[in-house]
Amino acid sequence: MRKSGLAPVVDENTEILILGTLPSDKSLAAGQYYANPNNDFWKLIGAAIGESMVGLSYEDKLGVLKANRVGLWDAFHTAFRPGSMDANITETELNDFTVLKDAAPRITLVCFNGKGAADAQEALVHLGYQTVLLPSSSGANRADQAGQLARWKAVIGFTPTDFNSKYGLTPEAILDDAECLSPDKLSSLFVRVATGETPSLRDVQSILSSILLIPQVPNSVKRTFHTAKRLYLFGRFEHGFYTASQHYAFLATEAAIFSRWTASLPDPVNVKGKNFSQQMRSPTHGQLAELFYAKDGRSVTVDGLPFPNSPTKVLTRLREGQIVDERTEKKLLAVIDLRNVQSHHETTTVLPPSTRTLSIVAELINTLFDGLSRTENHSDFCTNCTGLASPTDRMS
Repeated sequence: MRKSGLAPVVDENTEILILGTLPSDKSLAAGQYYANPNNDFWKLIGAAIGESMVGLSYEDKLGVLKANRVGLWDAFHTAFRPGSMDANITETELNDFTVLKDAAPRITLVCFNGKGAADAQEALVHLGYQTVLLPSSSGANRADQAGQLARWKAVIGFTPTDFNSKYGLTPEAILDDAECLSPDKLSSLFVRVATGETPSLRDVQSILSSILLIPQVPNSVKRTFHTAKRLYLFGRFEHGFYTASQHYAFLATEAAIFSRWTASLPDPVNVKGKNFSQQMRSPTHGQLAELFYAKDGRSVTVDGLPFPNSPTKVLTRLREGQIVDERTEKKLLAVIDLRNVQSHHETTTVLPPSTRTLSIVAELINTLFDGLSRTENHSDFCTNCTGLASPTDRMS
């Protein structure tokens, strides 16, 4: 039997559209989306947007959806389907999604309720919509209800507001390449004393190329430090990049602190908690932190000692293990404090161009790993240690 779907439930404020395949026979008979009580749609959408649908009339349910800028429709205008199973759908005819441009101009995301609805993906992408596949709300799809709900919450739980449309904002002017690469006015004020001219990019590179990290430093740290150097170079075109460069240099320092601690652990290392015990080979601090926060963090131990869940605690552990001395610890703590200060400003900090911070950070990171053999460090190493982390990491 050939069946036709229902009209879309959208308005001018709809921003997310949930697309099914074709309403079940019960839904078609009632003239309501997801009228079959065996379908978990209303339970899932209610949990995703934080609104209980229990006991609400169909009209009130639609009102809740509209208030949360969520709309409903189906992929198919008509299809041949004996019964209500999506697997039996054939001879499909897609809905005319172009009508959404006028009926719901703020829609940016279309969510497919199950794989069958994803047949409409090509048509919707062609119209400029972002699309995402959700686990089907069908009652036959309950094998992983926790994962199903988590996915719905992750996708629909946050509905962005189109403030551009709300306030009539227009896109910024598109600059040509020459304008994009023109020197920043503020950066141009800083000149070389000897010549009175702004240093060339080659001049800046010649300085940065000598600020290096030793071979023992892991690639993950080198990549972050490399980004700090690149940001400094591009401060020529955007003065704020000098501040961003310093921030990334401090991030590299914190990454180095974590990496140096994990490099000091045995391989494998024993990780224990209140209800678990396991051995891990070459774990990162981040991987251990996931266990710490996912389980009872207060009980998690690494190599028999409480897990240090902050850079300051890791530093204390490094000093207690005589990996760093008290003087180096104080310098590293100062870097951590500076990063925190830069992260909590109400206005943008504007720093002048100076490679001194990069040089100090490189010195501290190298000090952390100085004397550590390549075999002792379980972290990743650079494959080309004569310069930066890899050929792509060289300033050129």
